[in-house]
Parts: sequence; structure tokens; C-alpha cells
Amino acid sequence: MLKKPWFRIALNFALRDLGIQTIILNPTFRNEVVEMAVTEGMTPIEAAMAIYATVSPRLNPMEKIAAEAVIRKWRVTPDLREAVYQRVLKGEIPNSQTPPLA
Repeated sequence: MLKKPWFRIALNFALRDLGIQTIILNPTFRNEVVEMAVTEGMTPIEAAMAIYATVSPRLNPMEKIAAEAVIRKWRVTPDLREAVYQRVLKGEIPNSQTPPLA
């Protein structure tokens, strides 16, 4: 019952760690990612990584460097599974036709 609200809160914190402001994300895209992540049993960090992979081409180089440092820290934790990380790198997730930025 409270899984999605808590997931959204944790996702907000993970996006903040990556330097992505949630206000710039398209609400429809964000809802699709949350639905997909909850359905597939992903962690909020994995969902944030999927969002980052989608919006990273639009970030400036300094933001990318900072975000990649955070991702390196996450990779040694159990919150970012290697299988999900590889799927994100291959572009398999998120699978959305909605533009990521508002």
C-alpha cells in the first residue's frame, strides 16, 4: 500500500545524489519509470540510474563527472545489482516512448 510513495521518496533522494532535479523530469516519464521499477523489483537507486542514463546526454560535463562518481560508489553496494546496471548500459531500461524532460 505504501510501497510506491516510499519508493518515490527514496527515488527523489537518489536523483538528488546524482544531481538531477526532479522538477525538470516529465511527470509521465517519471511515473512510467516508477511503475516499471516497482513491477520489476528494482531498488530506487537502480531506477535513478535508469533515469540518469536517459537524461545524461543533456547534462553538462561537470554534472556528468559528479554523477559518475556517485554511481561508482553505488556499484559496490547491494542497492545496484550488476545485472540491472548492465541492462541500463545496454539501453534496455527504461523502455519508454515519453520524453524524459518536461
